[in-house]
Amino acid sequence: MRQTLTRKLAAELKERIAAMPHGARLASTRALARERNLSRNTVISAYEQLASEGLVESRRGSGTRVLRRTTPRDWRDLLAGSRFPARQAPLPNPDGAPLFLFTSLAPNTR
Repeated sequence: MRQTLTRKLAAELKERIAAMPHGARLASTRALARERNLSRNTVISAYEQLASEGLVESRRGSGTRVLRRTTPRDWRDLLAGSRFPARQAPLPNPDGAPLFLFTSLAPNTR
């Protein structure tokens, strides 16, 4: 299977992050894109992938920093940061994984 540039970059960054201390700052998306001769969108997508895995946290104007998690992220944590509201479905799921009902397609602006 062919890997995209985004996945390759994310995998490489993941290895680097493993050796970095909590709170360490990653290069800005512009600087990394320029250094690697990549599109800034590719770098942003890689950082978003790492953020979705709970490895980094990005804040506009403050940069992207390494997070340390000792336990896997709970589904409620993932949904709390979502722009789209969702709740666990009150339905049994045979494989035991939680089911989610998205209440609307409008972003959560709260």
